[in-house]
Amino acid sequence: MNKLLISLACLIPLTGLHAQNNPKAMPQDVRIKQVAYRDNDVVPVHGVPFTTTQIQFAEKEEVLDIEGGDTTAWMVTNHPELGNIVFIKPTSFDSNTNMTVITNKHAYYFHLKSSKQVEPIHEQQTYALKFVYPETQSRTTINTHRATPPAQPKVVNAAYRFSGSPQLVPKHVFDDGQFTYFELTANGAVPAIFAV
Repeated sequence: MNKLLISLACLIPLTGLHAQNNPKAMPQDVRIKQVAYRDNDVVPVHGVPFTTTQIQFAEKEEVLDIEGGDTTAWMVTNHPELGNIVFIKPTSFDSNTNMTVITNKHAYYFHLKSSKQVEPIHEQQTYALKFVYPETQSRTTINTHRATPPAQPKVVNAAYRFSGSPQLVPKHVFDDGQFTYFELTANGAVPAIFAV
């Protein structure tokens, strides 16, 4: 019985392990942050009273709705011409609330916390928060690699001689003045190649 209780007690702290997605500070300025979008994660934003924070979503995303927990302690602005950007600003000290932003592509959840005093530059302050989308970036990289055809080298010299087994002779060999290219048969053995 005691072992069961100890096991359950050990599991309790793990339940909220991935509930918060902490933004990473940019090397140029710690107040500019970047965070990877992950479904159903809560993103913390540390604000300073009367200081604006810009939240930027994907380029083609448009904000449809914004709901805030404490709308008197935080001002929220979204201009139609800046469809993927939201501005937030705490108007009181020591505020602790939440905000949900719904766009045409995702739902975003934020934990908003304002400081107890106006602070000097501090790494928890957030002047800008930019979302990145890892699945979109990896798809773009894959598509870019697929769309780029291999370079066709210019044949400068095709006068090569072969010796040895005819089964090991390449189909075609040439160079472009810088590199030597070998075209081998699809199912053939790879020969040993020597520079003389």
